[in-house]
Amino acid sequence: MRGWEVDDNLPQPLHTATAIQWMHERLTEVFQGMQWNVQRYRISEALMDIYKLIWDDFCSCFLEVVKPGFQQPIDGKTYRDIIDIFEMLMQFLHPFMPFITEELWQTMRQRGEKESIMMTQMPVLDGEMDQKVLDDFAAARKVIEQVRRIRTEKNIAQKHLLKLRVYAKPEVANPATDAVIAKLCNLESVDYVAGEEVDGATFIENNIQYSVPLSGLVDASEEIKKLEADLKYAEGFLQGVLKKLSNASFVNNAPQKVVEIERKKQADAEEKIRIIKEQLAKLK
Repeated sequence: MRGWEVDDNLPQPLHTATAIQWMHERLTEVFQGMQWNVQRYRISEALMDIYKLIWDDFCSCFLEVVKPGFQQPIDGKTYRDIIDIFEMLMQFLHPFMPFITEELWQTMRQRGEKESIMMTQMPVLDGEMDQKVLDDFAAARKVIEQVRRIRTEKNIAQKHLLKLRVYAKPEVANPATDAVIAKLCNLESVDYVAGEEVDGATFIENNIQYSVPLSGLVDASEEIKKLEADLKYAEGFLQGVLKKLSNASFVNNAPQKVVEIERKKQADAEEKIRIIKEQLAKLK
């Protein structure tokens, strides 16, 4: 972070503002969980909470969203927000790792000779969390995983801009999280196309169907082979689920929740088979 060029004249991008808001909600969520664990002497659980926050959220996701483009400056507000968040993380971690956190804290800003992280007051984050921000960002991360999976499976280089089509009404759009998805997936656009024909590699998240158009990006013959293999697997999986559901003893004696899970598996498999067949019809 110290190597970034800072430009105070640049505006803060939407995807960055969204990630910062999410990170503040995660800080509140984790801080309250840590307090609960420490009060009950569950020290290892408290440490694991902060470990996951730093590694899984701050390092693996947050920094990737907010970092500027290659050889591009970062806006001043974002840079200061990142430093503030990192300092709070060091304060959370300090009771468990005092020496390393002290060293890192000292390097983040100009400090006085007698200043120490040990003498700072722990951030007060006892306010109510915005659960919608947390839920929306979690949903966006799942979409990001799916788009990246498609890139990997289709051998599409990261430098190629993609489009993401969302088969839902524009009213359900969330520009804030769409901006994060576009940044991390290197998307040209996120388009809401309710009622239009499904095209490209598809997936479903949170009962919403998405697709990534692949025209000109993949070899048709190789794609057909892969889809046929996926179809064979999905049909075999569906047969296994149907066999279980056709067993009267299982349906009558298993807990209702278990039966409902199997029926959901059936519905998901049938939908996947339908989509694969549609894709194969377009390619052949």
